[in-house]
Amino acid sequence: MFCTWSGCTAKFRTRYDWARHEEAVHYYPYHWVCCLEEANPTVLATCFVCDAENVTLEHIAYVHFGKCVTQNRADRTFFRSDQLSQHIKGVHLAAKTKCRLPKDVLDAWRIDNPSLLPSALFCGFCWTTFSTWAERQDHVFGHFQKGATKCDWNSDDGVISSDSDDDDLVDEIEDESDDDEDWEDDCEESFDDDQRCDTDADVFSRPIQTEVHTRRSLLSMMQAYSGTHTTS
Repeated sequence: MFCTWSGCTAKFRTRYDWARHEEAVHYYPYHWVCCLEEANPTVLATCFVCDAENVTLEHIAYVHFGKCVTQNRADRTFFRSDQLSQHIKGVHLAAKTKCRLPKDVLDAWRIDNPSLLPSALFCGFCWTTFSTWAERQDHVFGHFQKGATKCDWNSDDGVISSDSDDDDLVDEIEDESDDDEDWEDDCEESFDDDQRCDTDADVFSRPIQTEVHTRRSLLSMMQAYSGTHTTS
């Protein structure tokens, strides 16, 4: 498995390592909010601060973490669960070194990132988009299980606008065709050692190659048209 973030070359042996890397280093699909205001049915058998039994998260927030309840949400929002954990231990439990923070609390105070870019919910193997990060990760992992490699992955950049001028379109197709050739060479070189990128003709029958060939054909036709139009 490989990281799908553009420009990252990290590779992974397990789904856990792959998912954790993408979430914690690049995409940030979730936020963790201390004393999250939204109602949550989570009940803790024992309060990890005062040992009271069957307490809700409201008990934790208003009885023990009151300092954060009145703060702006932005000041108590974190990009990773370990950051929230460090905040709670350093700010709210500094004098209670023996307290153990339950994972249920971290899970309950997690929300979807409201600023997550659409490109983060995109599958570069089949151009499918999703409404949630979990759906996207399950889907992409399914491709990995079927043997998909980085050679099969396409970014969502470089889309040619339909209303471009002819000259601009020709230049853009030329540039993108050159980029695609460089990308193919890089792909072959980077995967040659572990034999994960074939060089047989069937590899180049995949969608990205079809797109390259289409671009080249379109370029040839437009150049021919341009020459004919000029001479006439």
